Amino acid sequence: MKIAAICIALLVAVVSLAQNPADDPGGWTIAKWGMTQDQIKAAFPDATQVRFLREVRLGLPAYVIGPRKFVVAFGFDASGGLQDVSLFDEFTAEGMRQFTETQRISAIPGFATRIGDVKDDLLSSLTAKYGNFSDHAITEKGTQDDWSWLLPGTTIKLNWRHAGDSLDGAHLYYKVRKKSSDL
Repeated sequence: MKIAAICIALLVAVVSLAQNPADDPGGWTIAKWGMTQDQIKAAFPDATQVRFLREVRLGLPAYVIGPRKFVVAFGFDASGGLQDVSLFDEFTAEGMRQFTETQRISAIPGFATRIGDVKDDLLSSLTAKYGNFSDHAITEKGTQDDWSWLLPGTTIKLNWRHAGDSLDGAHLYYKVRKKSSDL
């Protein structure tokens, strides 16, 4: 009887562990939610100003993940704490947007295949680390895909734009996930 109870308890523990969601990163790599700009600079000595859309942010101009290079931009809330981290692949980084679509595509052999490979690599890595995505949305015209992982303290979103123009590429976004009591 005791052996059966122990076996059942072990089985319940194993099933519970198998069903637990992936560990929440609480930020991105060693950058944790709420860190200040000075703390980010200490954690990432190469941190400098980078262009992010139409603004300048603290970031990393060339962060390598496997065979891929990304521009990383850190976002801070009104109190100065880290609230989001955006990664753009080297093909969609702000510096590449200075070229016309024709210049950009002709300058990079295999461009269209490469941005698809970036998306595939990121989707595979994120799924391996955090499990199946929580949501997958496709725009009305089918030119953009979004995959999301909703973890207890972090939302991770992979956006892949594939409209066939100069804005195509992969964007990986980590954001602090507020508790409903904080809203």
